[in-house]
Amino acid sequence: MSSEGGQVTYPGVGLYHVTKWGIEAYVEALSKEVAPFGIECMLAEPRPTGTHFAGGLDFAAASDPYKGSPADTVRDAILSGAFKMTGHAERTVAATIAAIDSEHMPLRLALGSVAYDNIEAALLGRLDLLRTQQAIAYGADVEPPA
Repeated sequence: MSSEGGQVTYPGVGLYHVTKWGIEAYVEALSKEVAPFGIECMLAEPRPTGTHFAGGLDFAAASDPYKGSPADTVRDAILSGAFKMTGHAERTVAATIAAIDSEHMPLRLALGSVAYDNIEAALLGRLDLLRTQQAIAYGADVEPPA
């Protein structure tokens, strides 16, 4: 189980993202290793979903140097409830099971409109950035292309 946080990042929750991005890389590599045996893997990537996950979180006291920063804004949104849990738990589970049972299980499954939109924007942003570096990347080869 991954999350939107395996493709998208928010300031102030970097440790969470480290775990999700690690799971993403591990499962993607594992899927390539076990494919010859007919084993498929899937990463479910839901948006924050109403599971009371955040109910057990402990927050450090606000820190003056962070006041007004992006990390402070995310922290305040989570604490105030403005960071909406838009995912529906039962629908998320049903969609995950349907994908697993499908003829062609996807490696990654975005769950929820916010997850889809945020993941798409993040991927397009990374692709746009990568494309600006093509000449530099190719120039770093032992024998740059002519």
